[in-house]
Amino acid sequence: MLQKKITTVKKIALCIVAISMLIGYTFLLYDEKDTLIKATEYALEEVIEKDFQEREFTELKYAGRKLGRKVKGVTVVTENGEEDFEFEDSIDERIAHRLVTQYLLAKIHPIHPDTLNGLLQRSLKKYDITIPSGIIYTYNGQKQYSDNDSMSFKRPFLYWSHQRTLDVKGIVDVQAWIDIGPWHLFRNVHSGAFWSLLMFGVVAFWMIVTPWGKKDSNKVKFGNMLFDKIDRKVIIDGKECKLRNQEFQLLLMFVEKPNHTLNRDEIKHAFWKDEHGTENRVSNLLSTLRYALKDFPEYQVVADEVKNYKLILMQPISSI
Repeated sequence: MLQKKITTVKKIALCIVAISMLIGYTFLLYDEKDTLIKATEYALEEVIEKDFQEREFTELKYAGRKLGRKVKGVTVVTENGEEDFEFEDSIDERIAHRLVTQYLLAKIHPIHPDTLNGLLQRSLKKYDITIPSGIIYTYNGQKQYSDNDSMSFKRPFLYWSHQRTLDVKGIVDVQAWIDIGPWHLFRNVHSGAFWSLLMFGVVAFWMIVTPWGKKDSNKVKFGNMLFDKIDRKVIIDGKECKLRNQEFQLLLMFVEKPNHTLNRDEIKHAFWKDEHGTENRVSNLLSTLRYALKDFPEYQVVADEVKNYKLILMQPISSI
């Protein structure tokens, strides 16, 4: 019946909303994952540069002469004498200076994983990102872990940054990891997108449930009888009951009246308020209404001993 169809449609609509919400949040999490990865890669580059500048200034205090030429090699003087570094191709002198300096600093003032991870955390916070992270520093094949934690990076849902080789000899490497598990992704989802999607779900749920939970003021039901006040039609068990205007109005009065009962005065007042001698008109109108309902015998207009008229159902019917 109609009500069952409506209930089925509502269930389907609610399922569609739930699936849409799930898909929406999945896309949000994937988008957040991509954001975290990009932010981590950028932040790692940033903190490596900052850490390098601090260690270089502390240990070497270069005068900062202008660099910019293309060079094939660099010669540096250390306490052990001169050391030459050759490159396969000519590279910018600034890059050559950095590669050689990282190599030298690794011996006298190496990267400290805890310091670098602290810088990484502060850099991520600038992007409103709060997430567990770690640093693995490798020198000549020997690994060092931030917080001396050699286990956390083995857990699931980790993203590993690209490994950065920092020096001219290729023996100094840095790599970062971040935890991109579902909980951490959810915590970092942009609040505006989260609340927008949530509001979509709430509004969609309300639109599905609330309107159908209330009666349409233009639709009236009595058993399997459905009134359409706008089109002034009555449908009974899917079939239209042909009614003229006054018959439609009288039948609707019966349905909307408590106990579905009317007396003759109420009928006269509704149709012929200021007229006299309308007794026959009332009788005729009741007769034509009964005739219009002849194809629907379960609905009867009956009179009691005091000339009250009542619309009744002669047998149980299924709801719509």
